[in-house]
Amino acid sequence: MDPQKLQQQYQQQQQQAEKLQQQEQMKDEMLSQILTPAAKDRLGNIKMAKPEKANQITMKLLQVAQSGQLKEKISEQQLIELLDDIAEKEKKTTSVKFQRRGLDDDDW
Repeated sequence: MDPQKLQQQYQQQQQQAEKLQQQEQMKDEMLSQILTPAAKDRLGNIKMAKPEKANQITMKLLQVAQSGQLKEKISEQQLIELLDDIAEKEKKTTSVKFQRRGLDDDDW
């Protein structure tokens, strides 16, 4: 490959990484504004254990904040309630169906 193309690709990757970092920083700043310190700590713990769930919660919190539905900072208890609501929605009912064999004349 051409060294110039490689350098351009490298620069593009760096720019994308910087954009992602800036977006993460903006998310963190917004979360600091809408969450109490205890709630932010809890969200951080969730992020370490289940990153995809933490991302889902973060997106939901940011949507609520951007729509103007928040009147005060979200407390740890409110965050727990939100987690419970999400868990209930994701709960899947498992059912087991037994397929019985029909009566066969040879069995008797």
